[in-house]
Amino acid sequence: MPAPRLASTLLHRLSQQQSEDLYALIIERHRHASFVVTSNRDVSEWVALFADPILANSALDRLANGAHQLVIDGPSYRAKLAPRPTSETPMP
Repeated sequence: MPAPRLASTLLHRLSQQQSEDLYALIIERHRHASFVVTSNRDVSEWVALFADPILANSALDRLANGAHQLVIDGPSYRAKLAPRPTSETPMP
């Protein structure tokens, strides 16, 4: 079973139902399969994104158990690859 990717899930505050669904997914895969989470937010901000802080702490405890965290710091890769305006391209 491939690891789910939650690239945009943790950008905005989750509703109660979204929090419960994410928690259920984390519980289902905990110690049985891999899980990939990417976020522009620091891990310390994740609890505030869940509707229920107790659910959030439980979910994050399970994610952190045996996790490998990669922190990429620096200029945005998307900005680096974005097309640059030229003198021929009119600016809006």
